[in-house]
Amino acid sequence: MPEKRFLISIGINDYEVKPLDFCVKDSQDICDCFTSYCNVNDFINITSETNRPNTNIYDSLLKSIQRIETKFIKGEDSFFFYFSGHGAKADKSTSIVFHDKIVELQEIFNLLASLNPKFIFCLIDSCFSGVGIEDAISKSTNEIVFSQHLKLANGYNIICASADDSPAKEDSNLRNGRLTRFFIDIIKNKLNYSDGILSLSKIFQLVDTAFKNNPEFRQYPFAQTKGLSTYPLAYEKDLVENLYYSSHYVDDIETYNWVEFKNDLSKYCLLKEDIINEFTRLTRELLRNCKTWSKASFLRIEIGQDNVSIFDNSGTYFDIFNPSPDIKINGGGKTAKIFLENFKDEFVFTHEIRENETIQIFTFKTDKNINDACVWFLDDLHELREFQRGKILEIPESCEEYNIRVPQGGIDLSSVIASLIAFIKTSQRSNKKINLIINDSDRLKEEFINILNSMTHLGQHKVVIK
Repeated sequence: MPEKRFLISIGINDYEVKPLDFCVKDSQDICDCFTSYCNVNDFINITSETNRPNTNIYDSLLKSIQRIETKFIKGEDSFFFYFSGHGAKADKSTSIVFHDKIVELQEIFNLLASLNPKFIFCLIDSCFSGVGIEDAISKSTNEIVFSQHLKLANGYNIICASADDSPAKEDSNLRNGRLTRFFIDIIKNKLNYSDGILSLSKIFQLVDTAFKNNPEFRQYPFAQTKGLSTYPLAYEKDLVENLYYSSHYVDDIETYNWVEFKNDLSKYCLLKEDIINEFTRLTRELLRNCKTWSKASFLRIEIGQDNVSIFDNSGTYFDIFNPSPDIKINGGGKTAKIFLENFKDEFVFTHEIRENETIQIFTFKTDKNINDACVWFLDDLHELREFQRGKILEIPESCEEYNIRVPQGGIDLSSVIASLIAFIKTSQRSNKKINLIINDSDRLKEEFINILNSMTHLGQHKVVIK
């Protein structure tokens, strides 16, 4: 994709009047979603909460735009803007509430437009937001093949959480603003993609349907689109190209949800339980080193197929596996030494420094390299049910065999028979081998193997559990 995509994301919790609970989380979740699924190359997350207040959000916004401007290519790159917080009633433009002032979206839009971006996308999760902006760009839509979509797409798109006279709500069960949660869930659902892409028009259609299916919310989203063509926002193929399937932004090492990190290691790297636990401990020590010794203020972990990359913004590197003899070894160094002694044959470690960003890369030796088109990551039971109900598993012609990676706990004993029947029929129809790759630490793996071995009445097939 020729364009670079930039995001400024804002979330405010600590309002003096009617403080909010999940706006900061909304903002971070959007950053995670856009970098993982929407090929955002650079983002700035501006937040304010009780323990970390930012009383001048507007000044932070201006400085962020100025920072991005130094690397923004006019007419070629695109700009995304997200806001979660309070809104105010307005006549001519959606108005959002910062701590020190109320700002019209029109003003922010004009700041972004001054960079002459190829496309502007604004997502506003606030009350009374369905006003949009005033603009004179004519609207037209061309339904053409995707290869032309991105080449032709320009203009802007705005999606807001509610009508201009209606409130927007957070949801304690969703732990997000409703618009934000629906938006992210739509992007993460592979069934919403057509030819590997998800357009903004399709996203709003699905957002609108989600609210209509929940009439008790009494909240109806608003959209405004002007420009040329249908802008493709999310790309399944980008996940494959980047080899990243799970992003983890670690602000506080001690309070971060490391259970989620372990679950993703199990899902995408299929490591044994002991190496998962020890690698998680090593990762925490590496991040502490990044903060303490390298003075990094930003930490991100990307988990891909059998690889983990740790990013920080220090621009420096210390080889924890091969420290200088004159350096005293403390907790992190000892942890790394023990990890290396026990698992040296199971991973390869490299590093690189790129544009003042340090990247530490672990590649695990689990399986032979597999063509990504021949791998299905079984993310949730909904996908599995579709095949149990008769959906056909299509295996690309380029695949000599097909690999279904099953996270720990991904298949239930009560449904495994129907799943295996679907996979067996697929194998028989395509005459191709299907590997169900299940983590060795899954306590029911032997049960699944026994069930598969007992299904001789279905005839010969090439389904195996590895």
